Amino acid sequence: MRIPNPQPYEACLSVVLEVPRRYAKTLADIRADAGDADSGVAPHITLVGPGIVPLLTIDEVGAHVSSVAATTAPFEITLQGVDTFRPVTDVVFVSLTSGAAECAALEARLRSGPFRVPAEFDYHPHVTIAADLPDEKLDAAAAAAASFTATFTACELAVFDYRQQRGWVKVGVLPLGTPVTPSM
Repeated sequence: MRIPNPQPYEACLSVVLEVPRRYAKTLADIRADAGDADSGVAPHITLVGPGIVPLLTIDEVGAHVSSVAATTAPFEITLQGVDTFRPVTDVVFVSLTSGAAECAALEARLRSGPFRVPAEFDYHPHVTIAADLPDEKLDAAAAAAASFTATFTACELAVFDYRQQRGWVKVGVLPLGTPVTPSM
């Protein structure tokens, strides 16, 4: 994943569904064992990101993301099976066997209004387990995750801001189906 380099008057935001801790450790261990440089990033399903927005619109973007979260009911996700984006990109991932349609609808709603940031590729919900590695390491990660299965309820969005010196910093958690006041 290429992370844009925001200017001092911009923010680089991403909105994700985090994989619950009881499953995340297994996926994180697979990514670390593969030698992926991003293995410190908690397993997640990206909905939007990374996207550059002007700091002048950050309150409007926050209100938009909060409104989308508040009007989206929690939904079930099942992670099962491994796939790849090769040869387009060197990414191996765990697939969604349920919840993919809900993620796609949520992505479309988020990526509108003041948060209309361009997408590099067509949206395909997934959990990355290895990226930008030699084929043998990608294949090893795929084999390690082949029997992985997890079912959980997506009940909140996590909003991250990319900071040059610190990497991705969580700046908000917004429950699905619950009106909240954003603080980003």
